[in-house]
Amino acid sequence: MLLVFGFAENNAVHADYEAIWFGEPVMAAGQNLTFTLNYPEEIQIGEIVTLNLEIFSTITYEGAIIRMVLLNPDHETVDESEMTLNLNRGRDDVAIKWDPTHLQPGDYTMVILIDYVREYKPAIQECEIYRVSTGRWQQQIDDVEAQLVGVDKSIGAGARSADSSGGLESGFHLRAKIIRDSLASARGALTAQNWREADKQIRYADTAVKELRAGLTFSAMTPEKLIRPSATPSRLEIRDGGFYDGMNPYFLIGAALTDASGSAETEAMTMDAQLAWIKNHGLNLALLNASPTMDTAALNDLLSALARASQALEIPWILQFDQGAEAGALMDRWPDLIEDGFVNLAHEGFSVDYQQGGRQVFSALGQLSRPPFAVSAARFPQFKYDGENIREGFVEQIMTLYPDRQDLNRLWHAHLADFDEITIWGEYPEHSYQNQRAYQHEWQRYHRGLILRFFSGMKQDLSALMPGIPVLIDNDATPFSAGETRTTPSREEMAALMDMDGTAVRCSAGESVYAMNYPEAQSVISLMHSYKKNKPVFILDADIDVSGTDDPQKREALTYSVVWEMVMSGASGMALSPHSTVRQHPEALAAYELAALDVNRLAPIVAAFHREKEQVAVLFSEASKIMDNGVPHLESAQFAFEGASFAGFPVRFITEKQVEDGELADIKVLILPSTMAVPDNTFEQLSNYVEEGGMVARVGTPIPYNERGQSRSDVIRATGNTILVRGLNLPTEYLHALDAALVSGVLAEIVRPVNAYGYPIEGVRSRYVEHDGEMYLYIINLRHTPVAVHLSGLSGSGRDLLRGRDVSFPRELTPLDPMLIHLDKQEILFAVSK
Repeated sequence: MLLVFGFAENNAVHADYEAIWFGEPVMAAGQNLTFTLNYPEEIQIGEIVTLNLEIFSTITYEGAIIRMVLLNPDHETVDESEMTLNLNRGRDDVAIKWDPTHLQPGDYTMVILIDYVREYKPAIQECEIYRVSTGRWQQQIDDVEAQLVGVDKSIGAGARSADSSGGLESGFHLRAKIIRDSLASARGALTAQNWREADKQIRYADTAVKELRAGLTFSAMTPEKLIRPSATPSRLEIRDGGFYDGMNPYFLIGAALTDASGSAETEAMTMDAQLAWIKNHGLNLALLNASPTMDTAALNDLLSALARASQALEIPWILQFDQGAEAGALMDRWPDLIEDGFVNLAHEGFSVDYQQGGRQVFSALGQLSRPPFAVSAARFPQFKYDGENIREGFVEQIMTLYPDRQDLNRLWHAHLADFDEITIWGEYPEHSYQNQRAYQHEWQRYHRGLILRFFSGMKQDLSALMPGIPVLIDNDATPFSAGETRTTPSREEMAALMDMDGTAVRCSAGESVYAMNYPEAQSVISLMHSYKKNKPVFILDADIDVSGTDDPQKREALTYSVVWEMVMSGASGMALSPHSTVRQHPEALAAYELAALDVNRLAPIVAAFHREKEQVAVLFSEASKIMDNGVPHLESAQFAFEGASFAGFPVRFITEKQVEDGELADIKVLILPSTMAVPDNTFEQLSNYVEEGGMVARVGTPIPYNERGQSRSDVIRATGNTILVRGLNLPTEYLHALDAALVSGVLAEIVRPVNAYGYPIEGVRSRYVEHDGEMYLYIINLRHTPVAVHLSGLSGSGRDLLRGRDVSFPRELTPLDPMLIHLDKQEILFAVSK
């Protein structure tokens, strides 16, 4: 069956490129009838479009009407047509021929409706239609540029009105720069005939300039949102767990450079262009991933080009050794380098070349016009030490620890006739001694000792060559993943060894409870921040994925919120991953840049949050992480962090070593998630904490084993200050447990979000701090839907320093709209009776 649909002819002039693009259809099924619309993704103007309908009905219908309607953005009918036909039971195929030649450029909605029985609602499919042309795109570029002229005048006038001293800028200035950058990208895409990219950039610029004009009209350019542009400090100090320019805290937020290729001249221009882009968009850091095993001359040329651009533009940079960058080229030489699914830094040949290459690079760094701010010695390092010499070393250690072989057999559940029968890697039955808890504890501890020796030697060599350059490593974002301890370094040992704590994070839109994948990234940063509070946490690979939503506003909100969540969790710097989808969406990229600007605008307040001592701690046990691959401890610890984080108090993790070092003395509430094992010394300290009246929230049976899997005869007693976590060991139970601790009065009252009945709200995260005699509250709704929020404490109003708006509570918080509120002080009146 055929329906022909077209438009009356007009005198439109065709441009170089004219086409119809189709969006994704939205279906509203009818009763007993559905249909599928099949169409091309794109057709050139001048072609006839064939739209195929596959109609499925459970009964026969006579006189069914198929109607096709085209609507403009004002929901006005541009044209419509219909046909009547009889539908058979089962499947009917209908072809619609459409000639869009004379459709004017613009956005439309195509509605296809099948009306078949008066008593039933029709089956409907809607599909967005985009009539595009180079002529219209060029006109849109010209229109946006014309609007920017007026915008610049308004921005300048607003800044002078807010502060007469002049020379100040705000987020409005940066937004205008970003819009111009999108227009430049659009022109380049048009020249390259990359039509989709051109359309995306132009759509962003058109929407953004309208929002910017509205913001200038309805939002005052308040003094607290103005900053004075300044050069990036030539030298930053590491102090109090952060970066400082003299007495001023400073946050390094930038992006990883994309892969350079070609001649040295091409690479130099690429570096210049990329660093200029970073500078012009309010970012202050560049990161280069490169392997120390690559060609020495090529690497030196690359580093020299980057150093020159860095010096000229005053942008600090970080060099990251990426062992995977050249792995493919080395496969002919070492075919077994990645046979375990990762680049094995323990590979005998590769390891030597890697460390030697690192020393050569460090030796050359002092000759650069601007050396890197820091060097990461490895990206997501993994090791598999194997071979007879490794096995013999392990056997020797076991013989020292357990001279009596029979004692070892009893502990390992083994039947060793000789110590030399001990093996290491391999596939063994589940009941074999190699899969027993005691063996895995000893082997993984030994293996991690080899990893520590590798990085200790590398750190010593590199620091000796360039004493002023901090060294760190980029840990993968997997500390809560089961089985991770088998091939990775101990993060706690790396935190003690290195000058900074490096990590990756992965952030994306949430699929279930929250609007982002909370608390995956936040728990990683909080864990890293907990190891050594006097060392900065740096996100060397911020993989922010905004592809999970088609809504540009949600992409923008997600990106802006992620940056703030990372710094409020303890990060002092971050580099956007080269693979992040933020780079593909201009509105998300703009949000990243604006967040970076706001973080440094409010750096003294953010640093005060970093310095705040946590009084709530979640036990994070390395022994339990090794035992049974970390099941159930890792998931339980993350659940405990998630639930406790909504009570309004800062939450940290505390390790066995920190417990033994006496750090429990500063903890008011200790949360014991499902923990299978800790060493005896740690258990004794935990037991003493409880006996001395410490507040503990825990699951029913705490810590039944020591680190070798041996059962305990003693238990941690339940006291009047013990709160048992009941239910399914989920975040909600931990939040309820912490709320019970608050009722006991062990924690001082602070300003925090609650519901109308005074209970903490799951999904609303906050932090409170006092800085220079003033009160500040960071708050964000992580849910998908708005939430009604009250405040508990000594304030119910203030000024949001992020958006420059007055706020008061109770109020409804929209999703992913973070606020940093300078709270009003409330006058407290006391009545004295005679």
